[in-house]
Amino acid sequence: MTVSHEDGPIAAYGRLSQRCALVKPGARVAQSDPITRNGSSRASDQPHLHFHVSPSTNTIESGTLPVTFSNTTAKPQGLRRGAKCPTLPC
Repeated sequence: MTVSHEDGPIAAYGRLSQRCALVKPGARVAQSDPITRNGSSRASDQPHLHFHVSPSTNTIESGTLPVTFSNTTAKPQGLRRGAKCPTLPC
């Protein structure tokens, strides 16, 4: 699943089950809107999420932008150890 932001970047969410999507392709979403439930794509035995934000539509080759979630503090190394993001089970 990808989300195109109005200011240009693309957020990519991977390893999700299609049956867990809460929005249809092309739908407009706002910050904090739930867009999916946490479900496995069957590529692993546990549900998990691959997430990154790219500066352009070529999400694989364009690199990744730094991200800080609202329930964490900005750290150059990434998320704070032990920090949790709430998920909705699929």
